Amino acid sequence: MQQKRNKGLVPAGRILALSLGMALLFAGCGQKGKPATSQMTSQEESVATSSTETKENTKEASLHIMAATDPIYDFAKAIGGDRVAVTDLIEGEADEHHWEPSPQLLTQINDSELFLVSGAGLENWLDDVKASLTDKVKVLDMSEGVKLVKAEEHEEEHEHEHEHEDADASHDEHEEHEHHHHHGIYDPHYWLSPKAAAKQAENVYKAMVAADPAGKETYDANYKKVQAEFDRLNKAYEEKLKPFAGRSVIVPHEAFGYLFDEYQLKQVGLEGMLAEGQPDAKKLAQIVDLAKKEGIKTIFYEAYGDDKEADAIAKEIGAKTAPIYTLEAESKEDREKGENYFTFMMKNLDAIVASFGGK
Repeated sequence: MQQKRNKGLVPAGRILALSLGMALLFAGCGQKGKPATSQMTSQEESVATSSTETKENTKEASLHIMAATDPIYDFAKAIGGDRVAVTDLIEGEADEHHWEPSPQLLTQINDSELFLVSGAGLENWLDDVKASLTDKVKVLDMSEGVKLVKAEEHEEEHEHEHEHEDADASHDEHEEHEHHHHHGIYDPHYWLSPKAAAKQAENVYKAMVAADPAGKETYDANYKKVQAEFDRLNKAYEEKLKPFAGRSVIVPHEAFGYLFDEYQLKQVGLEGMLAEGQPDAKKLAQIVDLAKKEGIKTIFYEAYGDDKEADAIAKEIGAKTAPIYTLEAESKEDREKGENYFTFMMKNLDAIVASFGGK
């Protein structure tokens, strides 16, 4: 049984209050390490320690970057090398969809030159955070140039595939309003498509060159290596998934629309796009029926997350469960082992192929 991921370090609606307290925090932050309060969350302690160690170990760094997501962190580290100091804003197993920054983390964003965000509506707290930042920090959207898909298109495809046309119209409108309120009109999970993620990496590279032109030679050389990794990743996905075009995959939540569109698979999410709530009895019955009809023998749960829902369905149909990575979280332990965007994506590919009975 996997431990449930942390779904919120700061209660919703507190960012404005936190912003008002920033002046007091900055006034007393001559030394980094502890915030004005006597207690720190494990997330704050982890990032504070990481930031301190980064500054001590990279005193010669020409560029300090705060990465809003794990993929951006991985790309910035790979492209920047020793020339940059990169801090992961949401370090550890916290969840992208249920997170807001603390005063300690707002301080650390202000210590960077670049704050690279995933965009596409993922960072629903961004506008309020910007109000707490100084002019020194340049906030850049890494989704620029990515062909984004409207959330309703992926949702409508899911509804069509599983015959939910009888859902109450007013309820759908309410859900759509709530979704757009929290994450905008687009499905924000584009990084799970290797081609879209390659564009994100290109944006990271361009941001570094623009901020630190003297490092262009270093960034050019490292970026070419990253491009080669993407070429290998895309080729592997194309070759290994081609025999299974049109097949369905039961995933923990609807984060795989871009990936599966790319390689002609169908996602069936236990939870919706925002990874909120639990499937009701009707939805579970529909998923069980689909699994039996299509002979699905693997139910995926989110790595670092809870496998209870997947396990219940698996027992009902005599299937097994397996983890899959949305890359909304990477554990510290895995990072220390050298895991990164490319290794996790290859693990996902192997797991998907295995779920179809392939190798």
